[in-house]
Amino acid sequence: MERTYLLKGQEETRRAAEKLAQSLTPGDVVCLYGELGAGKTTFCQGALKALGVKERVTSPTFTILQQYQ
Repeated sequence: MERTYLLKGQEETRRAAEKLAQSLTPGDVVCLYGELGAGKTTFCQGALKALGVKERVTSPTFTILQQYQ
């Protein structure tokens, strides 16, 4: 199911990502689309922090697959 949200600023992006992360279950796949500077990295950082990831989260833009434990 595709959904679109308009998020204004880094903090709002992080909060939305944290909320999404809380609804994820093992095996879920999240795809991010957007121009450079759209907030994909900020979104990933917020979601992964909410999921307990401690390692550094890098830009997903030029990566085919980025996995975090």
